[in-house]
Amino acid sequence: HAARTANNQYDFNLVGLVERPQLLRYTAPSQGYDWHLDVGLGDTSTRKISISLALNDPEEYEGGQLSFFLESKQSIDIPQGTAVAFPSFMSHRVEPVTKGERWSLVCWVSGQPFR
Repeated sequence: HAARTANNQYDFNLVGLVERPQLLRYTAPSQGYDWHLDVGLGDTSTRKISISLALNDPEEYEGGQLSFFLESKQSIDIPQGTAVAFPSFMSHRVEPVTKGERWSLVCWVSGQPFR
């Protein structure tokens, strides 16, 4: 549903899930995951929409916000069970977790490479 909603806005030519989802655990003290794009060369060249699903409540850890860089940095806490879908070419990071554990499931919806 998150991918379909995002695609309504972006109108990407989507195929579906080609890669296996990744289960991610950030245990304090963690460095998080620094600024990056999910699309690139080779196997990642067909990623169009990235989806991050929060598996536990932000009250169970400190830090760990999902941050995006548009005109400036914007950070959000994702409630448990909430999926955030965004274009795979959008710069993002996971802030360091300073207390507890943050769990998420990440997947990518693919299509023809961007031109």
